[in-house]
Amino acid sequence: MTIKPNMIIAALALGLAAPAAAANFTFQYTLLEPGNVVTGSFSGDRAGNSVTNISNIAIALNGTSFSGTVNAYGYTGYNGPSGPNSTQVDNFVLGGAIVSFNALESNFLFMNTLPGIETDDDVFYIFPWSNGGANQVATQIRLNGVSPNQYNGNLIPQNWSLTEVTAGVPEPATWLMLLTGFGLVGAVSRRRKPVVVAA
Repeated sequence: MTIKPNMIIAALALGLAAPAAAANFTFQYTLLEPGNVVTGSFSGDRAGNSVTNISNIAIALNGTSFSGTVNAYGYTGYNGPSGPNSTQVDNFVLGGAIVSFNALESNFLFMNTLPGIETDDDVFYIFPWSNGGANQVATQIRLNGVSPNQYNGNLIPQNWSLTEVTAGVPEPATWLMLLTGFGLVGAVSRRRKPVVVAA
């Protein structure tokens, strides 16, 4: 069987029909204070060490879960116009979170209220912070407005773990494109040249 241009086009359509679906992740961070452990899970899109487009967030401190819907923000104040240590509301971007397998490359704020670090009920973050410490990365956990004294440069990179659990289920639109690609391949492969009978 010879490969024809139409078959190549159909195969390309099939390949493009299945973009990477969101995957599921779990994480754990052990705080400096003994006995305090943050655990959680979320869905997101992985590219190398980083995960973006984060949703379905669940977090617990020592087994006690955050309440309500938890949103993911990215922090822009580190190099922003308000100064490196600003926590003004406009320094946070909803949906801009980056969670990394390398804790020092993370930039996320998970919380069940609006940004304003000192007044939030439930919040967990790891993001860049000009603190004069060794790693210039801050972390803190607050549950029901109460926090262990773990913040602003006390991040311990080796105490962070992020694990990809499973690939997510493709969206219905992805299935439709995938089936269309299979259909094109099938239709092209069944096509035959008309037989010309010599007179």
